[in-house]
Amino acid sequence: MAITARIFAAAILLTSATAFAAPADDIRLLLEQNQAAQAYALGQKHPDELGKPEFDFYFGIAAIDSGHAGDGVLALERYVVQFPANDRARLELARAYFVLGELLRAREDFETVARKNPPPPVQATIDRFLDSIRAQETRYTPTTNLWMELGAGFDTNVNSGVSGGLITVPAFGNLQLQLAQAGVKSGDSYFSLAAGAQTSVPVAPGVALQGGFQFDGKFQSNQFDRQFDQSNLSANAGVSVIKDRDLYRANVSYSTMSVDYRRFRNVAAFGGEWHRQLDELNTVSTFVQLARMDYPTSAVRDADFYAVGAGWRRAFLHAAATHPPAAGPGRHRKERRSAGAQRPVAQPLYPARRREPDAGAEMGPFRGRELHEEPLQGARPAVCRQARRRLHRP
Repeated sequence: MAITARIFAAAILLTSATAFAAPADDIRLLLEQNQAAQAYALGQKHPDELGKPEFDFYFGIAAIDSGHAGDGVLALERYVVQFPANDRARLELARAYFVLGELLRAREDFETVARKNPPPPVQATIDRFLDSIRAQETRYTPTTNLWMELGAGFDTNVNSGVSGGLITVPAFGNLQLQLAQAGVKSGDSYFSLAAGAQTSVPVAPGVALQGGFQFDGKFQSNQFDRQFDQSNLSANAGVSVIKDRDLYRANVSYSTMSVDYRRFRNVAAFGGEWHRQLDELNTVSTFVQLARMDYPTSAVRDADFYAVGAGWRRAFLHAAATHPPAAGPGRHRKERRSAGAQRPVAQPLYPARRREPDAGAEMGPFRGRELHEEPLQGARPAVCRQARRRLHRP
């Protein structure tokens, strides 16, 4: 009889524990199973829990992941007010702002976390969002990027010469020939300089005019080797149109290359591109390019270049962390600490590395003795219609 009573009492305790499990824990478990919609629906059944930190935290994430970013913002804002040091909550809130199109507030929260020097995977994800924010801002605000690079090094074979001044010709009885100095391997130190500017000016919703220039050069230290100094100067102009998930771009460019401070090659090019973002991880694209290459000192090398290509790009995200462990957000207020103790926070939402293999193909006829592909000039803003569903993948 005593054993039966104990078993009955244990069954009652187990049933009670299940019946009175915290809604926040149930939402967390559903999120860990990638059931955001069910987690959000469960949270809506417990409006009396709103305002409790742990519930707000998990309900906010469930709301964002199930497409109810407005509710997610309200919940996470309440939580961040109480626990401003919780980086994961701030990242989730920034993501919700991003989804709602509140780009300024999203940028502020992403940059707040970035200033704390998070692990590289987290920083990489923050950079993805910030890049997308900048790309979207170019649709409404003129932007200009300026850059400059300086470098130095040593080239062991500036002139691509042979190692020795004497060469033997077996066909002529091992005849030895003395090469001129210009044909013998020569090493020299050098410095390099590169600078450029690119600007984008929106003229209508989704339509922007773009233009810029770039200069780069490599200059040898030795007087004799300066005949191999090289420099490139290029300019570009074009227009881009963003419509829904599609990006269209057309541009023209002109570049000139000089060797020994004399013009060596001129390239005039026209290009067109189309990119379509299939989803948050996949983008397909195609392009066409026409170019004319002129060699002022060697007309026989002049060539025309035609190319058409297609590509597919996919980003792979793998999680380095999922949801918080037992010391979750709602338990901060239940712990007592000394004045110098550090408050534990929920495990940050830290994504793993992003891998982006590119696949593509191109084909095109050409006329001339040389073929040089000149890349299309200008910035390549991302096309981002929908927000990243999450900052990590469980």
